[in-house]
Amino acid sequence: MQKQDPIIEEILFELSKEILCTDIIVNLFKNSQDHGTQLIEKLSLELALQFWNGQISYEEGDLIINILLSISEKFNQAHFQEYEFSTIAWDCYLAFDAAFYHKDDDQTVDPSEKYTKPQIEIILKKKKLII
Repeated sequence: MQKQDPIIEEILFELSKEILCTDIIVNLFKNSQDHGTQLIEKLSLELALQFWNGQISYEEGDLIINILLSISEKFNQAHFQEYEFSTIAWDCYLAFDAAFYHKDDDQTVDPSEKYTKPQIEIILKKKKLII
């Protein structure tokens, strides 16, 4: 089992709040030992792992991955080009984004279970975070 990084946990906690304090988020990002794209990738993977393990709901995960994308875009617009979404971060984003009712689904289908969870499983297996 991988050792939890306290700053990653703290950032995810702050991102899960309904009202975000931009200064807190910026300071947490600056205080991380990981920078830029690497930090966003670690946050995306930890988010995926927490969702997989049932530690956070689909709604929380979807909210956080959307905030990460927004932060990445804002940092990059401010000329901090190192805060890009890596392939893994995009894969996590797309996995959460896939959870919507498809026309062939009936009302008993949980889109996060049918569409998001299998994609998250593939990501986590690829990164060897689950077996």
